[in-house]
Amino acid sequence: QAYLQGYLPIPVLTHAAATKQTFLNHAIESGPSFVLSSPNTAEAACEAGAFAVCPEHPQENFNYVNDGLIILGVIFFAVQAVASLGFLSWMTYFRNANVVKASQPEFLSLVAIGCLMLASSILPLSIEGGYRFERNAITLDETDVPNEEIHTVDAACMAVPWLICTGFVLIYSALLAKLNRINEIVQNAQRFRRVEVPRKKVAITIACLMTVMVAILLTWQLVSPLKWDRDVTGIDFLTGYPTESIGRCTSEHFAAFAGSCAFFIGLCLAYGLRLCYKTRHLPVEFFESQYIAASVFYLLQLLMLGVPILVIASENTNAYFMVMAMIIFLMSFG
Repeated sequence: QAYLQGYLPIPVLTHAAATKQTFLNHAIESGPSFVLSSPNTAEAACEAGAFAVCPEHPQENFNYVNDGLIILGVIFFAVQAVASLGFLSWMTYFRNANVVKASQPEFLSLVAIGCLMLASSILPLSIEGGYRFERNAITLDETDVPNEEIHTVDAACMAVPWLICTGFVLIYSALLAKLNRINEIVQNAQRFRRVEVPRKKVAITIACLMTVMVAILLTWQLVSPLKWDRDVTGIDFLTGYPTESIGRCTSEHFAAFAGSCAFFIGLCLAYGLRLCYKTRHLPVEFFESQYIAASVFYLLQLLMLGVPILVIASENTNAYFMVMAMIIFLMSFG
């Protein structure tokens, strides 16, 4: 130690040239505190190894989603995209057919677009990143320099609830508005009254539901947006370097905003079931309430089974991505 204190920086340069290694601390302090303080475990290991000053960094497991699962998620999205675009093409080609006209194709188009939006949330779900701040290349300690790539991951985090919620509300608001329009026409016909329900009036219903959903999401975006964070879950006992970490999208008020979105969607579904019950006696050519009711019950069963599995799999990135992607795909395609 005394030799190093008295003859710096020549021994440091000689050592670096001879061993191709660099010191962990380039500014070796002098004075009693330096020579009297006990070396830590890493420093003792360095001296025992002929001053191999910088211990080898252990390979850190970042627990990124497996590439095969990401490809599977892209396939899920591609299947839904082909189905939605194919349905839109079919409906455009047969737009003059009576059955298409009776089905109100403008609302069915919104359903197809909503399904595509819902399935597209799988894509940002696969975007991951490292730490929020850059790490020192030698010590691996967190610095004050922000990671420039983390903003892209933050945007992907918030894109998931935006696409899921707006896509979902667009699907069911179009179906409910369509069903409500038919119900109003048939109810007046039974009273021998002729009434015309303009499409503009129905569009207002869809716009109101979408506005409420967008307001909730926009408040979430401004107050407490989802941000990417990475937690260290394993540390090398000798060097103190991280050996394993896991990243996830987090928000301080996640439960409140996610619960608000779920509550509003639940109200939409409850209103849909009420409409289905009221229109259960419609003529067969307009009898769509049973299919809408079946889709609502299908969705409820899917969430009752999928959400507990999603919670259990939350600590495993591969399992979480797989379960989440399957739930989204089955919601949109089913």
